[in-house]
Amino acid sequence: MANPQTEDGYFKIANELAEALAKIRIPGEASQVFWVVLRKTYGFQKKEDWISLHQIVESTNMCKQHAHRGLCKLLEMNVVTQKGDAKTKVMINKDFETWKPYPKKVTYPKKVTSVTQKGDWAVTQKGEHKRQTTKDNIQKTIAGSAKTPTPATNFLKDFGKMFTERFGVKYFANFKKDTTLVKDMLGAIEYDDLVNRARMFLRDEDDFIKKAGYTIGTFRSKVNKYIAKKSTTVREWQPEIVTPEQSQAADTARQEAMKKLREQGVLR
Repeated sequence: MANPQTEDGYFKIANELAEALAKIRIPGEASQVFWVVLRKTYGFQKKEDWISLHQIVESTNMCKQHAHRGLCKLLEMNVVTQKGDAKTKVMINKDFETWKPYPKKVTYPKKVTSVTQKGDWAVTQKGEHKRQTTKDNIQKTIAGSAKTPTPATNFLKDFGKMFTERFGVKYFANFKKDTTLVKDMLGAIEYDDLVNRARMFLRDEDDFIKKAGYTIGTFRSKVNKYIAKKSTTVREWQPEIVTPEQSQAADTARQEAMKKLREQGVLR
């Protein structure tokens, strides 16, 4: 039977921070990762620490993909931040006023049996009062269900626009799969840099890409190929103009060189 005791270790957290955490919705995967970050930092009296994805997997028993997705959600919400060149130094963002709440799940009615212009209540044959769904209620539900766009969904929109500009047709996205791949890339590459790489990818005439298709999946497999380089001015080639005197001097020098080689026995 589990019997945890404070004598075996504990960590302190400010009341104000705890109250702020009680008011924000953190999804399941992100919530598990948050507790790992809290334990690895405050649990060791640290403000920040190097926390690898492998440590998160071991602490949560989640698979690597789910652990990475949970960390990305926390970063999107600005509840935790990253530091360091490798972006593995993680810390709790105590400025809770800058946190971005994760959108709530919206449950849609399975079936609308009747829509009324006036009145929300109806009486059934059994004498029960039943609330009816009106047109206004439907519109309010739809308007309030729009989710806040994430960096991944914004990138898919930008990719679709560039795809249409390049090929003249709309890009058909596998939303769930493509979003996961984009989130994975955004975990290591800045947004603007990734857009520039996508632009180079869509104009690449590589035979493998043509065969596989200009998709997010193919782009993910080739993303490291498109590392931005500083452009240098290339001078236009101009044919060298040789005067008759220069040509004669070159012939004389060549003959003298051949003569010396013959004297040395190199040539006969």
